[in-house]
Amino acid sequence: MKSENLIKRQESSQFSELDLSYYISLIKAKKFIILLFVAFFTAIGIAIAVTSKPIYSATVKIQADPIQPNASSQDQYLMNSLVFLFYETQYEIIKSRTVTEKVVKKLDLVNVFLARQDEPS
Repeated sequence: MKSENLIKRQESSQFSELDLSYYISLIKAKKFIILLFVAFFTAIGIAIAVTSKPIYSATVKIQADPIQPNASSQDQYLMNSLVFLFYETQYEIIKSRTVTEKVVKKLDLVNVFLARQDEPS
């Protein structure tokens, strides 16, 4: 009776312990299948990433309005730099492609340009 209990305890402890060398040898034996599996799905992922079209695209311009604080004469330099920043931002916004396209469409400048080209000099 004692020997049967001892054998049962040894068997249960063998199953509860992890045999790391077994798993390492299993991975080594099946390494080509694992590498093939990884390469296959990597190729599928790359193919999907290359052929898919981007969904979103955005550009941003930030408009910084000048602040009109109740400044003393000591803060004159600060106010001048803020006004310069405001006008520099306005200049960047005006020369942006988006604003240019809107102006060309609104004023129909393409047709105006083509009409002037057709006029005799």
